[in-house]
Amino acid sequence: MTREDHMVAPTTASQQQLDMTALRLTVEETLFAFLQQKACGADGPLMTGMFDVLRDFLGGGGKRVRPLYCCLGWSSVENAPMDSSALRAAAGLELFHTFALVHDDLIDGSELRHDRPTAHRAFAALGPEERAAWFGESAAVLLGDLCEVWSAELLGVWRTGRNRRWYGASWTACAASWCWASTSISSPRGTTAGVWRVRCE
Repeated sequence: MTREDHMVAPTTASQQQLDMTALRLTVEETLFAFLQQKACGADGPLMTGMFDVLRDFLGGGGKRVRPLYCCLGWSSVENAPMDSSALRAAAGLELFHTFALVHDDLIDGSELRHDRPTAHRAFAALGPEERAAWFGESAAVLLGDLCEVWSAELLGVWRTGRNRRWYGASWTACAASWCWASTSISSPRGTTAGVWRVRCE
């Protein structure tokens, strides 16, 4: 056996049968099922516009490289079919990447991503012309923050009591801010206290 033979890891049966196209679709199904669960939750009906923009953003393309690397790592170590926790982690990585992209597009002032309007441009189209830019930018910041919070939930960071409370409060704050922004696009900007008033009402 040569030195090169020693350097090549053996290929297992499960690795040979790993269908990357099917795996990509499974990760996407896991991600969209998670978002649907959130949309059907207590705050979901108040955030229809937020969910619409996020679904369109995620459906605009992308190779899902990060979640696929996650799945490949799992397969290499466990030598077993993907379980729900691994698929949720892979979906969480995609949401974390989405958080970075939404904010990056805003910072760069990008108009398009994969030939579709960027998140802040999509949100701007939902507001009145005189305040479109402000609403689009504000909503995109909130969307990115939501993606970060939800990615932590999918990755399992919520499992401890302290983290569960902290991320739960973060999700509530983002939801409250969206409610406030979407109801104040035609009025002067409010205060942080106004965010919580809208949430409590």
